[in-house]
Amino acid sequence: MLEALQTLLLSTGVVTASEIGDKTMLMAICLAARFRRPAPIIWGILVATVLNHAMAGGVGAVLATLITPEILRWILIGIFTFLVTHQFQTDIGQHF
Repeated sequence: MLEALQTLLLSTGVVTASEIGDKTMLMAICLAARFRRPAPIIWGILVATVLNHAMAGGVGAVLATLITPEILRWILIGIFTFLVTHQFQTDIGQHF
């Protein structure tokens, strides 16, 4: 149990740290410039990001206990295939 909690916290922390500089940073800069109080905005975004990723990790952990690795593999293959074909179609549509 402790090992699973450590894994959850580590993965949540890593994903949170990597995601914080994405669109969230642009939103934080705009809000801080508009309202002139950056600390509550940054703390709110940080807490929301951590909670979002913790909930996603929790749901993923529960689903991993309910779905066999073989079924999960095929689900992931299907999702990645869909995303690749969708991105490929989007790229073709933009260039031609």
